[in-house]
This record gives sequence, structure tokens and C-alpha cells, in this order.
Amino acid sequence: MDTSCMPQSSGSAFGTHQLTRRNFLTAGAFAAAALSTAGLIGGCAPNTDAKKAGSLAGTEGTSSASKAKDSKPSFLNPPDPIADSEISETIETAFVVVGGGIGGLVGCLSAIDEKLKVIVLEKAKVSRTGGSDIAAIGSRVQKELGVDLSPEAMIRRYIKHTDAYVNTPLLSNWAKNSGKIIDRILEITEPAGVGATIRLWPYPSPDWNPEEHVIEMWPTAHSFAHFNEFEDNMEVVVEPLTEYLKSRGVEFYYETPGVQLVMEGNAVVGVIAQKPDGSYLKVTSNKGVLLSTGDFANDPEMMNAYFPEDIIDLSARTNAYTNYMKPENRPDPAHPLNTGDGHKMALWIGAQMEESPHSSMTVGMASMPAPFLQVNGNGERFYNEDVHSVNELFRQPGKTSYVIWDSKWEDDYEKAVCWEMWGPAPADAESYLATSDTIEGLAEKLRIPVDNFKATVARRNELADLGVDTDFGLESHRLTSLTKPPYYASEFSSYFSSTLSGIRVNGDSQVLDQQSLPIKGLYAAGNVVGERFNNAYSTFFPGLTNGFAVSTGWQAAKHAAGK
Repeated sequence: MDTSCMPQSSGSAFGTHQLTRRNFLTAGAFAAAALSTAGLIGGCAPNTDAKKAGSLAGTEGTSSASKAKDSKPSFLNPPDPIADSEISETIETAFVVVGGGIGGLVGCLSAIDEKLKVIVLEKAKVSRTGGSDIAAIGSRVQKELGVDLSPEAMIRRYIKHTDAYVNTPLLSNWAKNSGKIIDRILEITEPAGVGATIRLWPYPSPDWNPEEHVIEMWPTAHSFAHFNEFEDNMEVVVEPLTEYLKSRGVEFYYETPGVQLVMEGNAVVGVIAQKPDGSYLKVTSNKGVLLSTGDFANDPEMMNAYFPEDIIDLSARTNAYTNYMKPENRPDPAHPLNTGDGHKMALWIGAQMEESPHSSMTVGMASMPAPFLQVNGNGERFYNEDVHSVNELFRQPGKTSYVIWDSKWEDDYEKAVCWEMWGPAPADAESYLATSDTIEGLAEKLRIPVDNFKATVARRNELADLGVDTDFGLESHRLTSLTKPPYYASEFSSYFSSTLSGIRVNGDSQVLDQQSLPIKGLYAAGNVVGERFNNAYSTFFPGLTNGFAVSTGWQAAKHAAGK
């Protein structure tokens, strides 16, 4: 994740202080650890208790708790057709990609490999980036490193993980094709000096098994970077991929968003886009249109229709998507990206939105990235700290919690670190919210009940002595005590990344109508696609948002080409 997405000081009355670590890691290693934590811990869920009861998929449904159930949001109302007199230019092509993120770009790559002529319509100034990894199984990178994951076994595990709320054909396509997609991408990026490695590998010990942990995490995340450097951003993939596609004849129209689909009977035969000067461009296609326009977090009405208040509020305050982009490439705030353009165009011609639950990606972070004691606003421990869940945070008083540690934290980190989740120990400048030589003093500075906090710390120390967390099941080697002052506290903060709720498609990424039949000529990829994550993104397969994006784009073009 881009460092601009990282949590900063809370700005509270406590101020920001620095905890110096004695030359344990270099600053560069700390950056790697912090960014890895940001990208991999998160993936937590919207509050399932506040989920909507139904879908607004082109029919009447629920919006927020404050709206009548029979209300119909305006985004479900198709606009008037754009008249031919308003169209200043018409172009013919075989395949149109609406949205130049990683899913759309890989869709382009797949299409040109099948000898299709492609045009890309992109709302931003450049091809877009998002996320930091691509999940895959069976790439040559994994094979070279000795990562051996069975596609069939991983399909079964993910079905269990999502309680069978997943489009299994899409999952199967990802599991079977993602490795070769990564290999194809590397054919383009490696000449530009960009390679890939696997996060969460090697395992810390030969007998380490993800299945034994509270949060299973499998080594699927392909992290791309210039050789011998650490870069936690998909920009290093998107830029050379875009240049390669241009060299192969793909035409890119930037600042030219798709606004309406073109129909002949029940088939999609093109798309109308708005050019920077306000006039309209019609692009007709004889093979299909791929919608890969990203999520809808910047459309307040769509957010209000599909998500609970906690997530709506979080997305409005901490939406981090454009922070992945270079400052000079970010959109004018008056014309935001990620406003559900692809979702809307599909809904207007009768596509199905997935039913509830509607998932999103939220990230929980603290300046001390470790499974140390965590307490809520009442000064009470409330969950297994290995989970690190925004979902739990929303249920706490004031929706606030704090991570607590003491001055022996360096030794405790070596004992308690959840390698597969938290990464290496932090280095020099770790921010903390408050410090005190006494437990009582720390509670007072945090403005939490002193007696409750003292009892919580005493109980934690008792469990640490016992060596078994009989309260919440934290693994024994993570049961650190709080016995050596001074004591420190860091606020646990939540951040919003993207919505993951979308349009229903079949295994070939064809958009489905209200009868669950494919709409001829229309495909969807990435965060336009639904039925991927149940009610929560998780780090079960790290990088799976981008993993699904590339596999849905890849498969759409193959199907459009008749493969």
C-alpha cells in the first residue's frame, strides 16, 4: 500500500511521541514491514449485524435504516438515451474495455493475444492502480520458490471459508489460470526491470501450517517490484503493461469515461463515452464490452443503498483508493473515480446486482503491529488479538480500542509476533499515543476506566503466567505480559479501501440478466463483479481482489474471442 495510505497520528490531546528501537531493523525494513501490515492484516469486514436484508438489484429493496423499504435509489433509473446528434465521433473495434485498471489491462492483454483489436476507455488521466499484490496459484515464481498449492484443495478451502457464498466457476478459473496469467505479466514486466516475489514465504518453520491459526493465510500474494527494491504498489506492473499494450496497437482514451451501453435488441454492441470536451464518442464492438471500472465507494447514494452506517461513515472519512496513485495523476475531487459507473451501466440494461451480503475491504491498523493486549473504551479486553478485526471494533464503546505494551516489547515481539500476519518488528520511530510509568496513569491518559483497565491487565498477566488463554484462545506464545514500566498505548484505527460488491456474472465473466442468463456482448471484471468474498474481504488468499480482477478480465476476453 502506498505510504500515503498509512495511518498518521490520531491528532488527539495525547500528542504523538516516538519509541526508539535499538538498531533492530533498518528504516527500509520498517517501511516494508509497515506496508506489508497495511496490505495484509486488513481485509476485515463490514459489521454483519448491520447488513441489509435484501438487494436493490434493479428492483425495489432496502437502502439505509433511515429509508423506506419501498424507496428506489435514483442510480437504478436509466438515463435518457444519448442522441446520435450528440455523438461527435464513432469508432469500430472488436473489443472495448471500459476501465484501465489491472483487470481491464489484463483483459486487453488476453484479447490481443487472441488477435482482437482493442480500445480502452478510462476515466482517469492514466491507467489506474490499486492494491499491492496479485493472488495466484501455480506461477513460475511459486514453483521456483517451492510453493506448492493444489488448485483443487484451495478451491475446496475457499468454498468452506466463504460458507459457499462464492461464484465457484469464477473461483475455479482463478485457481486454474492465475499462475499462467502471472507468468504472462512477467514476460512484460521483467524486461522493464520488474520482478515478483511471494509474500508470506518461506514459512517460519517446516511444520508451520496456516490451517492451525485463527486467520488462515496462504502464500498466494505476488508482490511486484523493481529488482532489489521494495515497492508496495501495482504501479510498477500497470505502467509497463500499459506501454506494452500501446506498442501492440491498443488505443487508450483517457479522461473519457463510458457512460452508456449501446444495444441492438438484447445484445450489447458498444459503448458511448464522454470525451474531455464534453462531446460523446461511440465505440462499436463485434466481440464484446468489458466493464472494469472499479468499485462504487465514491457514490454516496450507492453506498447508502448497500452498506450499513458504519461502513458508509468509514468510507467517507478514510477512503484510500486514490492514494495508490501518484499525486499528479489523482482526479479532480469534483470528478471522482470509483463511482460505480460500470455497475450502473449494467443495471440500466437489466443486469443483476448480487444479493446481500455486500462486502467491502476495510483495514485495521495500529502503530504497534503486534498481537499485544488490546482493550476497548471501557478498558476491557474484547477479542483474540490475532484477529485484528474492524468488524469487532465497530461493536465496541465509541468504536475505539487501544493496543497496550510495556518496555520489554522488543523481547515480547520476538516471542509473540505472528509472522504470517504482522511481519518483522517495527524499527526506529514507532508512534505511540500515550505512555506512563503506571497502569493507572496510562488509563487516565487514555480516559478509560482505571479499575477496569487494572483488572484487565491483571487478568492478562495471569493468563501469561498460566500459558493458556482460556478467555479467547490466543496462541500461548503470543500471551505477553505487562510487567515492566513504562507502559505504552497506540490507538487501533480503521480505514476503508474499496467496495467489493457487484454485478452477477457467470464463469466466463458474462454479465447476467434478471433471469440469470448471460447478456450477449457484455462482460465484467474486478470490483464490478459480485459474489467473490461473502460479507468480508479477508487475507485467506492475500491479493485476491487483484487476483480475481486479472482472472475475470482474462477469461472475458478469451470467451469473447471464442476460446
